[in-house]
Amino acid sequence: MPSPALAQRAPGLSTQRTSVCALLAVTCTVWLIVLLLFGDEFTELRLRQVAVIVIVSEVVIAVMVCRSDPRGTWGFPFLYLLVLIVFHSGLFLSPALFGRLPDALQHPSSNWFSDVVANRAGYLVCIAIACYGIGYAASRLLPTAGAAGSEEKEVTGRRLAFRAGIVDVGACLTVASVFLWFVFSLSNAGMLFFLGSYLTYLASTSLAPLPWVYLAMSLGVTFAALDLQRGTAKAAVVAFALFAVPAFLIGLRGEVLFPAVAVIGVLGCSHRLWRARVFWGVAALALIAISFVGQVRVQGVSNVSQVVSSPVGAIEEMGYSIRPLVASVRWHEYGQQPYLHGATYLAPVDRQLRGLLGLPVPPALDDERLMNVEISRREGAIGGSVIAEAHHNGGLVGVGAVMMVVGALMGLIFRHPRSPLGVALSGLVAVLVLMHIRNSFAPLPAWAAAGIGIVGAAYLLGLLRSTHGRGRRSMGPR
Repeated sequence: MPSPALAQRAPGLSTQRTSVCALLAVTCTVWLIVLLLFGDEFTELRLRQVAVIVIVSEVVIAVMVCRSDPRGTWGFPFLYLLVLIVFHSGLFLSPALFGRLPDALQHPSSNWFSDVVANRAGYLVCIAIACYGIGYAASRLLPTAGAAGSEEKEVTGRRLAFRAGIVDVGACLTVASVFLWFVFSLSNAGMLFFLGSYLTYLASTSLAPLPWVYLAMSLGVTFAALDLQRGTAKAAVVAFALFAVPAFLIGLRGEVLFPAVAVIGVLGCSHRLWRARVFWGVAALALIAISFVGQVRVQGVSNVSQVVSSPVGAIEEMGYSIRPLVASVRWHEYGQQPYLHGATYLAPVDRQLRGLLGLPVPPALDDERLMNVEISRREGAIGGSVIAEAHHNGGLVGVGAVMMVVGALMGLIFRHPRSPLGVALSGLVAVLVLMHIRNSFAPLPAWAAAGIGIVGAAYLLGLLRSTHGRGRRSMGPR
């Protein structure tokens, strides 16, 4: 059930948080203007100077986003920003702290992170974070309607039935997807698949529909988080934990991390969670675990004799998600290739519409309008990036526009607790935006449609339960 203290603050922002939001909007706007005025000078700085500017500006903006939210560190807008920063700024940590490149980049094969291109990528990350802060602050400062009052009381029963329905559907989806994951893993990679290397596992399961399994699992456990007191929700959490341990050992960090963050985002909509120090303790343990996985994923648990856990190393390894942005900068700003003007965002929708209309659809692996296909062909399997895709389509303006929209979306959707339907849709959005941090936009429209379908099925189940419950009461003794 929602925390009373949190619910009382839900309809609007306190005076203090309003002031923080206003300060955030002003700070990010001024910082954006400075960046735009001195873009050329920024690129000419030494890498350490750029790294310090990137890290300091991100910390300042993240602190203000955190302080503007009654849920603090557990609020999803802050969690999303933190994950975005780690995956796009991790490689700037060693230059900022120690004045040198990370150890993994100090050899000739890592020359993609050269000073000039890395500086420009850092500049674009600063633009992205500033625009996220502007969009978020602006949406939080918008006035909101008051609570529904008596109207809410009239539909409480229906809301409870819907919440139970979506929790049950999410739990069933989680359990089924975890079961399928073990079936595919065992049948394709053997009984001890979790002791092997990450690349071996990927090669063994390349023909299995695991991306859809991961999506179903992510949505399922996120929806189940609407009511963790329910038995089916507890079963979903247990099933996800059974998946998370071997998956993490293999090296499937994003497949475990992103659903966990989405679950926290859903819980934060209606519950008061722990203090900030608990959050940072959990974050430190997570970084140690990620560092361990980063070292064993290459050879597998069974082949590693010594492991040195380093939170800084974990952050740096996740920071490799900036590589697609570096590639886009090299293509467009130094290679003079034209921007795509939204083609990678329209292509997935175009492909879906063509399929529905019976028109010919080019094979996905040959359609270079999909950024994951183009990146794979030109740079290799280096993943994706929300900032890189925005830059690939519209350069600096594209980065600013996309991240401002994302910030506004986070501020509006996660502003305060709402109905179970609103929280369920918030969970869907959380999964999608987290996945896009280090993946292409290409699968998001199909994933969104699947998520809306699941929410619709849960709504029908809740409606049937509500109608059945009223019918039973009307037939009872008078």
